[in-house]
Amino acid sequence: MTYIIPKQLKEEYKICDRPRIWWKDCVTLSILIGVFLLFKIFVHSWMQIPYWITAAISSYFLIQPAPGNPKKRNWEAILLMISKDRFPHYSVNHVNDLR
Repeated sequence: MTYIIPKQLKEEYKICDRPRIWWKDCVTLSILIGVFLLFKIFVHSWMQIPYWITAAISSYFLIQPAPGNPKKRNWEAILLMISKDRFPHYSVNHVNDLR
């Protein structure tokens, strides 16, 4: 009995090859569509078409690879930027250096 050990454990799952469709992008798009459907009730009926055009453009932007880090998508890069700790951290020895 032989066991096949994967070489890369964090490999992304590809659904289709010829338009490259990744599983991560399908999950992201389904979540975004759910969020846009949830917020649709706050949009006036005259603005429904521009709302869905904006939703499609923003969804396309969010699933594109980030320019600074091609292994992350734009939505992941935005979340990392928002959650980044902006306060400086000093070591314990730094307090002794100030005296």
